[in-house]
Amino acid sequence: MRLPSRVIEGNPAVKNNQDLRGRTVSPSAARPLPLARTAAVGMVAIAAATIMLPSPAFSAASVLYSFVAGPQNGDHPYAGLIADKAGNLYGVTQNGGNFNAGTVFQLTPPASKTGAWTETALFVFDGGPGGGLPKAGLTLDKQGNLYGTTFQGGADYANEGVVFKLSPPATVGGAWTETVLYSFTGAADGGGPLGGVVFDKNGNLLGTASHGGDLSCNYPSGCGVVYQLTPSASGSGLPWTETVQWAFAPGGDGQTPSGPLIFDKKKKYVFGTTQAGGANSFGAVYKMRIKTRPTAKPAEQDIYDFQGNPDGQTPYAGVTLTKQGHLFGTTYGGGDNGLGTVFELTPAGAGSQWDGAVIYSFTGDDGGQPMGQVTFRSKNVMIGTTVGTGTVSSTGSAAGKFGSVFKLTSDGADNWTETVLYTFSGGTADGAAPTGKLIVRKGIVYGTTQYGGQGKGQGWGTVYQVIP
Repeated sequence: MRLPSRVIEGNPAVKNNQDLRGRTVSPSAARPLPLARTAAVGMVAIAAATIMLPSPAFSAASVLYSFVAGPQNGDHPYAGLIADKAGNLYGVTQNGGNFNAGTVFQLTPPASKTGAWTETALFVFDGGPGGGLPKAGLTLDKQGNLYGTTFQGGADYANEGVVFKLSPPATVGGAWTETVLYSFTGAADGGGPLGGVVFDKNGNLLGTASHGGDLSCNYPSGCGVVYQLTPSASGSGLPWTETVQWAFAPGGDGQTPSGPLIFDKKKKYVFGTTQAGGANSFGAVYKMRIKTRPTAKPAEQDIYDFQGNPDGQTPYAGVTLTKQGHLFGTTYGGGDNGLGTVFELTPAGAGSQWDGAVIYSFTGDDGGQPMGQVTFRSKNVMIGTTVGTGTVSSTGSAAGKFGSVFKLTSDGADNWTETVLYTFSGGTADGAAPTGKLIVRKGIVYGTTQYGGQGKGQGWGTVYQVIP
C-alpha cells in the first residue's frame, strides 16, 4: 500500500510565532529559550518556530508477517524489534502460544527480493515459573543469547514477572533454552517489569520494575525500582543476584518506571522515565548514578518534571540520548491538544533540572498518543510512531485513528518539521496501534503493530516495514 506523505505545517506548540508567555519567537533563533524555573513546578518548555523542509513524495509500507492464532504462534506484539548482523528480526508477543502467555519470535528475511519472510516461534512462555506476558524489547549479546523480561509469571506463584535468558540451540533446528535469571516477588525487590534490560560495562544487567520497592509509596503496591542483576559463578547454575539500585519514594519522586534505561557515554549514569509522579504527578525523566560498591550512596534525581500542558504527560517510552548529550522522548498525553508530544531535554549547567523544549504537539490528524521511543536516522532526522486516537480528529479526519509513522526533521537550528510517513488503516492490509521503538536497516524502517492484520475482531498484530 502506498499513501502520500502529509507535512504538518507549523508546530501547534507555537501560537503566532509567540512562546508560552506571549513573547515573540524568532524563526532563526539558535535554541528555544526556557521559561523561568520554580521549585514547585520545574522547567517548562518553549518550542521554536517551525519552517517547511523538503519531504519525500510518498512512503511505501508492507506487512512482513501477520500473526495468527495457534499453539506455537504468538499474537499482539507490544514491543519493538531488534536485528542481528544477518538481518534476522527478533521480538516478543504479549499473548499467544500454548498458554496464551506470549512468545519470543524470529523473522528470517527471504532468500530473494520477491520471497516471503519466515516466522519462527523460538520460545513459548508457560505463564508460570518461566514467565508470561512479555511487554519489553529484547537485548542480544555477542554469543547470540537473547535477554528480556515478562510482566507476569515467575516462581512461587508470585506472578510478578521474571528476567530471562534464551540460548540458541547447539545444532540448527534445535530448541532454544530458557534460563530464568530472576523472579520478582513484588516486595522490596520490585515487580511487574515493563522495560527490558541493558548490560553495563561489567556484564551486569540493569532494568526497572513498575511497582514494588518502597511499599509506603502508592501503598500497598509500591512505586517501582531500578535494579541490577549480577551473574552467578560460571557453571554454578544458580540464579543471578538482584540488587535494588533505587526504590522510587513518595514526596515528589517519579513513580511507575516503564521505559528502558539508557546509559551515558561512559556508562556511569542511566537515564529513564516514569509514567507518573514527579513534582506535578504527570511523570518525570530521571538520571541515576550506578552504584559500583554495596556501600556506595545512590544518586537518583528527577531532571525534568512534566506539567501536562504544554510539555506533555505520561511518558511511557524511554528517552534517546544523542552524541551532543541531549535527550529526546515522547509523552502519551498532554501538550496543546492532549494527544502527546515529542520533547527535548538539555543540560542546564550546575543545576539538577534540565531545560526542556516541546518539539511537536500531535493534533489527531497526524496520529496521537505516542508510546514508543524515537529513533534517530541522522543528526537532524528522527522517526517514531503514534498509537492513534481511536476516533476521528476534531477536523473530521480519520487519518490518525489507527496510528502513524512520523518523521521530524531539523534545519540544524532547532526548527523542526513533522512529516507523516505512513498512516495505518486498521485492517488486514497493514495493522493498527504501533507502540514499540522503530529500527532502521539499510534505509528500511521496521516495526510492529498490536492489532490489525489477520485474525478475529481487531486482528492479532503485524510486523511491517516502511520505505521512506
